[in-house]
Amino acid sequence: MMTVLRAKAEEAAAPEPLEHFEKLLTEDLHDSVCQSLAGTSFLVNVLRRQAEAGQPVSADDLRKVAGFLERATDDLRALISPDSLAAAGLGVALQKFARETSQNFPCRLTVAAEAGVDEPRTALVLYRLARWAVRHAMKTAHEVTIELVRGAGAVTLTVHDRTAPAFLNLPEDEFAFLRHYAESAGIVVAIDGFGRVLRAQAPEVRSPG
Repeated sequence: MMTVLRAKAEEAAAPEPLEHFEKLLTEDLHDSVCQSLAGTSFLVNVLRRQAEAGQPVSADDLRKVAGFLERATDDLRALISPDSLAAAGLGVALQKFARETSQNFPCRLTVAAEAGVDEPRTALVLYRLARWAVRHAMKTAHEVTIELVRGAGAVTLTVHDRTAPAFLNLPEDEFAFLRHYAESAGIVVAIDGFGRVLRAQAPEVRSPG
């Protein structure tokens, strides 16, 4: 009886899947789109004050504003638009994410030449899983590697740090949610016994023709 009550209490305390998804997506938007927009707002205000003081506004500063806006647009499109990630789009988006992350953290990305994902929904879920996995690994890892490999009838995404168990302390409820979320797109997620590698594997689906 006590075991049943404890199980019900733990179930009641666990966040709902939708609540958990919203939490992770909000964090992702804050770390990407909101940061770019904040940088844009700051720079525009600086340029406005210069213009009000009669000082010239340089073309280079305007290009920086355009760059912030383009980055925010790209990040938002990648996070919410499956079509933007299909085929070669997933590899491109992962490279961009790794390049920007590497500015503040050593994140290395390896993408195989045939690593495209044709099914848009699958590509979107893999992209979100990669970002969420990297965010968690960054808490303890020294270097994160993202690999995307296509072959043997599957597309396999791995996020790992070979020198530290980056996923050993991943909360059980969060890992359970990630697995449940991945299953919605037919993707199987697992962590190796040492807690160093998170692997997401999706069945390969090619476009007709």
